[in-house]
Amino acid sequence: MTTNPSVLVVDDEQDNLDSFALALKRRLSESVQVRPWRPTRDDVPLERLFSDQVDPATVLVVTDYDLSTSVGGFFGPSFVGWCQANAIPVADFSRKHTASLPEKPNLFELRIPADDANGTAMAACLFQGFEVIRRTIEGTNEHRAPDQPIAATFAAVLGVPTLEAELSPFVRDLGAANSALFESFAHPTAEHRDSHELKRRIPAYILGHVLWNAVLRYPGVLLCRAALCAYLGTAEHEADALSELFSAAKYTGPFASSGQWFWRHEVDASISRHSEDVDDETFLSFDRYNKTVASAALGRPLADHDCSRCKGSRGGFWCPFTSRAVCDRSDCSTPETGWIPAGAYLARVERDFHDEWAPIL
Repeated sequence: MTTNPSVLVVDDEQDNLDSFALALKRRLSESVQVRPWRPTRDDVPLERLFSDQVDPATVLVVTDYDLSTSVGGFFGPSFVGWCQANAIPVADFSRKHTASLPEKPNLFELRIPADDANGTAMAACLFQGFEVIRRTIEGTNEHRAPDQPIAATFAAVLGVPTLEAELSPFVRDLGAANSALFESFAHPTAEHRDSHELKRRIPAYILGHVLWNAVLRYPGVLLCRAALCAYLGTAEHEADALSELFSAAKYTGPFASSGQWFWRHEVDASISRHSEDVDDETFLSFDRYNKTVASAALGRPLADHDCSRCKGSRGGFWCPFTSRAVCDRSDCSTPETGWIPAGAYLARVERDFHDEWAPIL
């Protein structure tokens, strides 16, 4: 197989397969191989069928959830599970059975839209992000201490070595997140590729998923546009103005093309610089202080957000489940650690949502 980086696209409908693969190819560099595969019934074991389609250059697999049209009873999860056990990033979608897709969060799960436009845009972003992470890790391996913590590697990949301590909570206890992956890493079987290749893939595989599914999704180290507005206790329609004010804090690392994020430590540094233009407001809560300083920097008051509890005068945190700004008032939110990754200390669960769903979940 080719040594150029590649994406394997799997679908049981030939027209859909060709259309998606072509649209994805247009979004990627000419050096990237986009390889479509329509599985057909064969007498070889499934593991052999899968392993024949990938090689060390396969950066990403994109597969339909239901592949039973071409192979009776063959569903995407079989391939997804095999890819996860072999540390190959795999994204799935469904055109036919959307309601059947698993709803339980999974750190190593990648879900993309089924339509060509949105699906290929996200697939291209995932490919580019994982490829950058893999190349960065391989390029720094010769300077890396054998016992270097994975959080230190994570910080180096993101170009912020000073944030190792803040990134460390996101990568604790990863063995429990996917036992099959870590079992295959510790005790490779004959069905797996050689252990050296697996070990080479593991760090990029882990850090790519942690970045996509935890660090970018839950505010703490990074803030999305909505979370930035919440951090400053203001309405989301102020995002454009704040994006310009904090332009120096913009995140440009892996997966940045899928949205807009800001380094929280750089936002804080900018607030500290702008605080010289306002009176001493240290008696305020941090959300009110942030809003006061940013308003002074903009030369106008920032708008209040829509909250019936505080009338939009508080904030500082963001609820990823209701997509609303919340504050630390007990009637507003709760730091439900079971629902939020360790390290995402600017994410809290809105109280009404928590009280409604906690008995069920």
